Amino acid sequence: MTANDVINEALLLDGVIYAGQTPSPEAQATSQFGFNLMLGEWCAQGLAVFSVVRVPFSLVSGQGDYTIGTGGALNSPRPEKIDAWAVHSLNGGSDGGIPCDAATFAAGRAQLEQAAFELGLLTGTALQGQRVKYLNYDAAYPNGNIHIYPLPSTGMTLELWVWQQFTQITDFTQAIDFPPGYLKAIVYNLAADLAPKFGREVGQTVGVIAAACKAGLGATNAGEHSTVPSAQGKPAA
Repeated sequence: MTANDVINEALLLDGVIYAGQTPSPEAQATSQFGFNLMLGEWCAQGLAVFSVVRVPFSLVSGQGDYTIGTGGALNSPRPEKIDAWAVHSLNGGSDGGIPCDAATFAAGRAQLEQAAFELGLLTGTALQGQRVKYLNYDAAYPNGNIHIYPLPSTGMTLELWVWQQFTQITDFTQAIDFPPGYLKAIVYNLAADLAPKFGREVGQTVGVIAAACKAGLGATNAGEHSTVPSAQGKPAA
């Protein structure tokens, strides 16, 4: 869904357009400006809005620890949260999943090393190969830390699906993937914000849903995303 699609849904709730219609260029411009005003206001209120984006990185052979953030080894905005990961190798194989906590990472590493030792395959202090089985994300600040194991080989790439905050939309035609719960809150609150601009009353149902959804996002942000997460620390070797 694009930001323009979000606007169309909001205008549909307001009765400005009907199903299958698109707004006039003037109405669309007004709505786009209103959308960014709302995002800016939410940001000022401490109500962060996130999108889920895919970011690829090249891994360094034999390196399992990386900083991530502006200027980090993985130079990208520091993720608030990582939804999923995948590592692809030159031979076409790939592994992935969701990040694990530090304890699970350490236990998984120990199990892999014990199995390799029993088979006579552990020749050094760490495993390295064409498969990465575990990824741990320590959401430290200002840069986070990513730990992967076994260590990558030459030519392996990492893909992350991360939560990134945005306060303004510059390209309303670009697809946006919102985390669960965000899209409905944005559509209904945008409808409530835009209605007066088009001489419409905010419908009672729209107003109630908008307030409830926004309160729900506020609780989510307060509980998980509006404060700097405590660092997990590097998993034990």
